[in-house]
Amino acid sequence: MSDMPLKDLIDTWQRRDPDLCIQNPEHILELGQELLKRGEALLAYDVLSEGVEALRNRAVPGTTVGTVLVRLRQQQALALSRAGDTAKARTILQQLLEDGYDDGETMGILGGVLKRIAFAAGSDEEREAAFSQSFQVYRTAFEQARHAQRVDDAYYNGINASALALFLGQQETSRTLADTVLSLCRTVAKQRATEEQEPDYWLTATVAEAELLLGNFGSAAENYRAATKLAGRNFSDLSSTRRQARRILESLGQPRDRLDASFVIPGIAIFTGHMIDRPGRSKPRFPAEQEAAVRKEIAAWFEEHPVGFAFASAACGSDILFLEEARKHGAETAVILPFTPAEFREESVDLVPDSDWPARFERVLTDAARVVVLGQRTPGDNGPLFEFTNLYLFGEARIKAAQLDTDIEALAVWDRIPDAPPGGTASAVHFWQRHGQSFTHIPVPRTDTGPPAQVVSGVPDAVASAHLAEAVSATGDGNCIRHTYLPMLFADVKGYSKLSEHQLVQFAKHFPALVAVITDRHADGLLTKRTAGDGLFLVFRNLTTALTVAVELRDGIAATDWARHDLPPGLSARISLDAGPCFSFQDPVIGRTDFCGDYVNRAARIEPITPPGHIYASETFAALARAADVPDVTFEYAGQIALPKNYGIIPLYHVGKTGSTSSTYGRERPATSGSCA
Repeated sequence: MSDMPLKDLIDTWQRRDPDLCIQNPEHILELGQELLKRGEALLAYDVLSEGVEALRNRAVPGTTVGTVLVRLRQQQALALSRAGDTAKARTILQQLLEDGYDDGETMGILGGVLKRIAFAAGSDEEREAAFSQSFQVYRTAFEQARHAQRVDDAYYNGINASALALFLGQQETSRTLADTVLSLCRTVAKQRATEEQEPDYWLTATVAEAELLLGNFGSAAENYRAATKLAGRNFSDLSSTRRQARRILESLGQPRDRLDASFVIPGIAIFTGHMIDRPGRSKPRFPAEQEAAVRKEIAAWFEEHPVGFAFASAACGSDILFLEEARKHGAETAVILPFTPAEFREESVDLVPDSDWPARFERVLTDAARVVVLGQRTPGDNGPLFEFTNLYLFGEARIKAAQLDTDIEALAVWDRIPDAPPGGTASAVHFWQRHGQSFTHIPVPRTDTGPPAQVVSGVPDAVASAHLAEAVSATGDGNCIRHTYLPMLFADVKGYSKLSEHQLVQFAKHFPALVAVITDRHADGLLTKRTAGDGLFLVFRNLTTALTVAVELRDGIAATDWARHDLPPGLSARISLDAGPCFSFQDPVIGRTDFCGDYVNRAARIEPITPPGHIYASETFAALARAADVPDVTFEYAGQIALPKNYGIIPLYHVGKTGSTSSTYGRERPATSGSCA
């Protein structure tokens, strides 16, 4: 399975035999673990949960099936933790401990869950308490694994315990643990070399971290360089390792970037540029005869900017040139389209008769690691969809850069004419500038005396963050208005359908009152609000208000003593956020403005699969928020999920507070048993 593309893994799961979990539980475990390794926590959770339910009443402890069930439960907890539901993950792990499964796998995952709980703590005291609990779990697991001679479990748990001891100010304990871990790792490495096994990334990274914790900076740097070579294109693990090294250096009183030279994590490239001129264009902008010159400039740019990932659309002309050169220079490409490839090709590729642009378009799509289709083409002006594409592309690149802790490099092939319609090259360039993004400019049309490619600095705008989060750009005839994008919130309450009639009356008195207090406080940022029973639908003017209301709603529900109102004490809501192009219209039935469109339908389908008590945002919402510099929030990738009613598979992000990222300290238990991560 490790060699299968992600889309094939997903297809394997969707087309599974209903009895697969019973007939081949090991296959379900392997599939769930592989999805976790790919970062797809939500899909992994679905797979593993189905396996758990299928085997729960059939597995006998001590048998092969019984062992598989334990592994399924462990990995199920790991998937939940990575998807943001640490409370449920902790419950599963504690039940495993009560059932007698206190092995290094269970303990290691629990240690990671407790770290995540620490990151989300509301006070320094709560955070330190959770870190202390995590340290105790890791140290206990380390000692148990050493006693049982499970060296892989031992060095994984030991290195985490050592780092946490340092963060807690227990330096002598940290050094003692690190020294023991280093000895274990050297023994394992020597044995593997004798058996002619290939060097292992996590073992090498653990050696480097142990050396660092002991203050051996030269040896740490050497081993981090070796780990970097072993990582290949697994930049996510490498970035996690670097973040951990930086935190350790800070705790040791050293410059946090002291070892950065040992890590090679490439940057992210984004692009905007003009299409090739149609035949007979009255005023040349990118004449076909200048294609070779522009390609040469783009190729030279890649030589100077060794990026690993490249984001662009795929119109004929400079987009395709950029994507072709990105692949030639070893970058992984992501193609962002405003609507389906066939529709996009008709509108932005098939413009030059008897040219090879259509074939090249199909090739860059085939070569892309990912093709994102953002919407549906509709009659009339599709400028708003192209504008939406520019915003999404910039935000998605920012998300990727944040995940890898690397930089964005931007390139524009532009005629320097500032006034252009929404969705064009000038619009994208101006957006970059308002958000402080510098870029390299390749001017067109080219002349022998024209300026060469040059770096243009971003121009920070003091009001950009506030105003560019506003989704107010709209077109229409007055009866139905098309919006470039609008943020939306859907929510409902878990267990509402099981309330008694008395409880339903109590709910109607108290729950809407709480919602009203929150929405009234942010009335200026709301365009519409609608309720039905426990259901809630809100449309916002801007992303910041949407996030603020979502967080206040989640926290307000959690802080309310519902038992005082004869309602279940654990009352909680599923809250989902989405954003995208949509239409507003005057509904004659309700006598007010309402909203419709594909993104409205999609947003409604995210909420039912959101864990209660949590906020999940679509990738679109997260990208727009990152593009608009919305502050004080984190988006942690939770994985892809199949939406109800065959509405497709989309990536989702768990919404948290600033600083509540799991990668700040330490490393989590890996998705495969017996390896260090």
